[in-house]
Amino acid sequence: MAAYWRDIGSPSAYRAAQMDLLDGRVRTTLMPPGERHDGAWLASAVRGAKDRIRAPAVVGDGVEIGRDAQVGPRAVLGSGCRIGAGARVENAVLWEGVRVGEGARLTDCVVAADARIGAHAEIGADVVLEPGAVVADHARLGV
Repeated sequence: MAAYWRDIGSPSAYRAAQMDLLDGRVRTTLMPPGERHDGAWLASAVRGAKDRIRAPAVVGDGVEIGRDAQVGPRAVLGSGCRIGAGARVENAVLWEGVRVGEGARLTDCVVAADARIGAHAEIGADVVLEPGAVVADHARLGV
């Protein structure tokens, strides 16, 4: 087996490494917690329709996915995240406790723990939000 190494010293490299794991480019004996469901790893207490999760994805414990929201493909959601109705999260890494407002769009970004994304906000490519960040309703970052 060929070795895998990636410098994850920048946020974009960190996100790329997460995507490599999701895409199966990295072989590891470590598996995410939970069970595999249609190509996505889901912790035991995911609330909301599992058919709104597009593989590959990892969804942590206690995540809530609102009506008509979509998670993935290529999304990692830490425990306790809440994804509002009609929101979309793809090619993104959200740490634990992130709240995503109704109709928001998060793509190609990293959102640290306990951040709040307002309703209908758009977070785009290479945006990195610090822990506890607050993004206003209808804001546009990196798009």
